Amino acid sequence: MVDSHTSSLTWRPYKNEWLLFTNNVVLKAKKHFEKDKDQKGLHVLKKTKTAFYFSNRKPESKGSLIYTPDGYGIIQDIEPSMKKIPVKINNKVTEYSMEDLMADIPIVLRFVSNAMNHEDKITVPVYANSRDLVEKIESSFEGESCFSTKIFFNGREMARTPDSLEKLGIFPDSKLIVVSSLGKPFLVNRFTTVYQGWGYSNSIDGISFSASKDIRVMGFGIYTPDKEKSSLNGMAKFIQGNDAKNPPIFSKEVSVIKDENDPEAKVYRFYFDRPYKIKAGDSYSCVVEMRSGNSFYGSSGQYTANGEQDVVFSFTDCSGSMNGTSPSSGQIPEIYYFV
Repeated sequence: MVDSHTSSLTWRPYKNEWLLFTNNVVLKAKKHFEKDKDQKGLHVLKKTKTAFYFSNRKPESKGSLIYTPDGYGIIQDIEPSMKKIPVKINNKVTEYSMEDLMADIPIVLRFVSNAMNHEDKITVPVYANSRDLVEKIESSFEGESCFSTKIFFNGREMARTPDSLEKLGIFPDSKLIVVSSLGKPFLVNRFTTVYQGWGYSNSIDGISFSASKDIRVMGFGIYTPDKEKSSLNGMAKFIQGNDAKNPPIFSKEVSVIKDENDPEAKVYRFYFDRPYKIKAGDSYSCVVEMRSGNSFYGSSGQYTANGEQDVVFSFTDCSGSMNGTSPSSGQIPEIYYFV
């Protein structure tokens, strides 16, 4: 039984139990909250920042949309003492257990562009519509020099319409394809001269750096073999901090050969699966671990270098780089980034 002072509260299901929520509380997807208590001791969900933020959260009460194992439905009259929740689907009322109902559904975003190829999973309120999805996904590209973005579902481009998820045919774990066109990344060059004769033998070469602005790092340069018809094989890593032994943010096996279309090119451009945002002043490291071979290398390096778009890079030694690379010479001649 609810006291008179709780008349402005709504019972709603959360984590397999009934909890009281104020009717005017703005809730977001459960994935983006932590459980907390308000001054009255009531359980609420504390919001956290996310690119996929959906406001105007509707409480799960009579008349609210919900997702069930049988599809979308409307919640009927409910009481705190009820062990089952009645939901109307296609003019038929069925009772469901708490664990069978979803107020937010997970969907998969597959990002594809000239600079990224990866998947993310987000939770979306069941009441969201096509306009909500398109605008939130597009907003996630802010600051990435994105020229255009198109979102596809079941082979058709999604438009800004009031069509509901149910009408669109979007269900848990549906996949949306996000196709974007990013501009050419900017770069900073560490060296003024290039020589032959850098040797690898299960070697670790790394350089640490920080930037004067918030940027999104897209990759870095690796010197090519200094002899024809040879290759360099190993692992390339992008790491937070200035220690080559830290867990990588991104790593990938690489096989570096000369570009047949540009045999004079001495730098192979290694790109990540997507841009990674870094904050001004924070330290990151670019590392290569090559098993054997010989390559070009840079000399007359700079501890401070001016990159494009007025971004200043500061270079320092990377702990664990045992093959001679330093701010003044060695490997990792370029860093590629978006502003």
